[in-house]
Amino acid sequence: MKTVYKRLKPKIYALYIQRGALRGFLMAQVALTGLFTLLTFVSELASVGTGHYGVADALLYALLLSPQKAIEVSPIALMLGCLLSLGAMARNLELTAFLAAGISELRIIRAAMRVIVPISIVLVLTSQFIVPPARSFADAHRSLALEKHGEDSAIWVTRGGEYLHVQAISASDEPRGIDIFRFNTSDALTAYIHADAAVILPGGTWELQNVTLKQIHSEMFVTQKLPTLRWASITTPEEMRLLTQPPSALSATALLHYIRLRRALGDPAPLYEGEFWTRTAIPASMVALVMLAAPFLFNLSRSGSTGARIGVGVVIAILYSLFQQVISRLGLVTDIPLMITALGPPVALILFGAWLIVEARQ
Repeated sequence: MKTVYKRLKPKIYALYIQRGALRGFLMAQVALTGLFTLLTFVSELASVGTGHYGVADALLYALLLSPQKAIEVSPIALMLGCLLSLGAMARNLELTAFLAAGISELRIIRAAMRVIVPISIVLVLTSQFIVPPARSFADAHRSLALEKHGEDSAIWVTRGGEYLHVQAISASDEPRGIDIFRFNTSDALTAYIHADAAVILPGGTWELQNVTLKQIHSEMFVTQKLPTLRWASITTPEEMRLLTQPPSALSATALLHYIRLRRALGDPAPLYEGEFWTRTAIPASMVALVMLAAPFLFNLSRSGSTGARIGVGVVIAILYSLFQQVISRLGLVTDIPLMITALGPPVALILFGAWLIVEARQ
């Protein structure tokens, strides 16, 4: 029992490093989140004056989106935190003292990486319980203030040769401005239906209202005007509610539920799968960027070029973020598995960081 306790008991040096890394992370997180929140607020000022949308509404919208921004910038914030806080230790020769005391560079890196676990837990909880309701309220409040009445909730659904376009969804989850396109097995258009609105019946069937039905017979349109028309919907109210939100605003469980639903129907959802794997790759990105920061930190303890080395680390972190976004978008338009495009960049950076650490120790 004593042996187990001795192994689990944190070392004083590890707590000191973790406290510094966590403090630096929080400082960088607040700064980066504040910066992107400010940019969102500035972009929203262009809509001020439309309807009842005022400056206070724009500020509220930006603040409600800040938890989502905090999750997105967390890997870079951790790297900046390590560079700033542990870089200060290097300048004060504290890292040199650790090395002189027999604490290896790998143990120092491992101590710093342990903060990733609690940070990841907080990010998962934020993504699951804070971001979805905050984003939903933000979008609903914005649409109400702009007097758009659901105009931002347009969705597209395709299944079994039918394409559904809903221009807006009312507060009572009733679709408005409905377009339905039917294609045969040769991908030729056979019918087009437009309806002003629809009432969703208990069985899931839609009762279309004020319908214009156009059918193609002998390469000619035959048009009918109908007061109502019942249509077997290719979607459900639950799916429509999910589709009105961007993938980044959904919780992890909602993403998984929708991905499994689409797979069961033989209709994959690459945007939602890409968001899920991108979110899953955040802890790996943190590990990769901390490993990338390590050689700069240990070199700081041996030279005085503090600003230049930290600046290079920041540039590399920004380039990595851009590269990761490009690769993730590339996965959406190619046959490369989305898991590989999401996890590939952090794994490659981990290997590159390990090589830099080995080179720095020589």
